[in-house]
Amino acid sequence: MPSNLLLPAAPANLAARFGGEMQLNLMARRFANIFKVDWEQATRWPDVFGALLQAAQWSWEYGAMPSRHIWLLPFNTKEKIDEHGKTVEIWRKTYSVADSFEWRIASADQKTQETKRRYVLDTPELPTADLPALLARLGLINQPKHGGAYHKEDIGYKSRVLFLDDARQCKELGLPYTPPYHYGFWRVQARQNNDKTWEPDNVPIGRTRQWVAVKRAEKSALAEHFELRPLPGWQRHDDRATACQRQRALCAQTGCR
Repeated sequence: MPSNLLLPAAPANLAARFGGEMQLNLMARRFANIFKVDWEQATRWPDVFGALLQAAQWSWEYGAMPSRHIWLLPFNTKEKIDEHGKTVEIWRKTYSVADSFEWRIASADQKTQETKRRYVLDTPELPTADLPALLARLGLINQPKHGGAYHKEDIGYKSRVLFLDDARQCKELGLPYTPPYHYGFWRVQARQNNDKTWEPDNVPIGRTRQWVAVKRAEKSALAEHFELRPLPGWQRHDDRATACQRQRALCAQTGCR
C-alpha cells in the first residue's frame, strides 16, 4: 500500500473564500460522501483529492449541484509505489470531473442572450465503418480512462456549432463555412474494472445509447465556444456564513453529519 500523504494544500485564495482550508477540506469530504469516494484514498492520492476539490469549487463558484450538474467519473490508473524497498506497479482508482450537458447548454444560452449571436448544433451520426480508425486516431482504444477495444455495437456522433451570422456572411462572400466537428461515443468497453474486465457506458433511464453519444458530441462542441457560467439564479457570496450554509445543503442531500 502507498504511504500516507498529507492532505494536499488548496490554493490560499480559494481556501479563503470557503472560510479557510479546514472548511474547504470539509466540503471536499461532503463530495466524497456524495460520489462514494473512499476518503482514505483521497487523503493518500493528490489527484483524487484534486478531483473532489474541483467539484467543490464548481459547486461554490457556479451553484452546480452534484449528480445533476457535476459528476465524478471513476477510472483505473497505473501507479508505481515503493513496497519493502522494491518498486512495484499497481492499479488504483482515480477520478475525472465532468460537467453535465444541462449546465453546458444553460451557459451557452446565457452567452447567446447577451451577445444576440444565435447558433444551431449540427450533429450527424458517424458511419459504423469509420469508427475503428477514428477511435484509434483519437487515442481512445485500450486506454483505461477512455475505453477498451472497438466493438461492433459502439456508436458515434460528430457535432459542431454553426453561428447563423457567420454562416450568412460566408455565404454572401462566397466563402466556405466549415467549423470543425467534435465527437461523442457510446462504448461497449467503456470502463475497466480492477479484474481487467470492461463495463459499457451507462444509459440513463428512458434514454438510448444514441442519446448518450449525441449529448457527448454536442457538449464537446459547445465547450469549444462557451465557457461554464453560474447557473441561473445563483449568486456567490464570499463569506464564511454562506460557505457553511452551502456545506449544510450538501450535507442534507447526503444525510451526512
